[in-house]
Amino acid sequence: MISIDDAETHFKRGGFTFDGYEWRLELPCSSRDSQPDWLEELSAMRGRIIYDQGHRPAFRQTDGRFADPDPVDALSFHVTARASGNLVGCARLLKCADAHTNWTESLLGARRLEHILNTLNSATGMAGESGRWIVAPEHRGRRVGRYLMAGVYATAHWLGLRTILGWSGTHERQDRAFMSMGWQPVDGFGTFPAPQFDDEVRLMYFDLTRVKRVQVELSNQMSQVLELSQPAGCLAAGV
Repeated sequence: MISIDDAETHFKRGGFTFDGYEWRLELPCSSRDSQPDWLEELSAMRGRIIYDQGHRPAFRQTDGRFADPDPVDALSFHVTARASGNLVGCARLLKCADAHTNWTESLLGARRLEHILNTLNSATGMAGESGRWIVAPEHRGRRVGRYLMAGVYATAHWLGLRTILGWSGTHERQDRAFMSMGWQPVDGFGTFPAPQFDDEVRLMYFDLTRVKRVQVELSNQMSQVLELSQPAGCLAAGV
């Protein structure tokens, strides 16, 4: 299991070009640091895409700028994709053990969250929460989304996690896209309203101990792209 301090030791920060995009893993921010420029850029990019030409008006500020601010961002690992220097895709991973709370815990409560993880043969110390899997519309259909998700899997494995939880939208069939990449719905749950996204979301999980071969190949590829070969090594197919 890697702590945030260990991650700083083992990780070489930098951008790596692959398949025409520059890929990067951003580490959680130190409490001693001011908000880095990339975090503000990330918020603006997400806000513009989620706003969707007025479909979700809360993501446009009164001064006309777009923003998706979230305190969880500073505590999370972010896999990002750039084209011509501009952010065009992102996905984040929060280690549950490193946060005072996460959206899943705030919605369900700590006891219920631990029960869910126990049924998945996991625990808070071995789990992460993924979210904000977003690709600019003009870059969809080019495998960017799959590489971003594979980067999340690679990062989670590198951190020594066993389980990833996440919430996927249902109105535009995002949950189906999740399932095509190895996620499964958590048993016993319906959907939850997410009015800020004009959506209903479903709680899903990804089991890092039972990974299909196609996801293993993509994840190990992203491990190399992000230079995460140490210390956890590569995933192996579990099913």
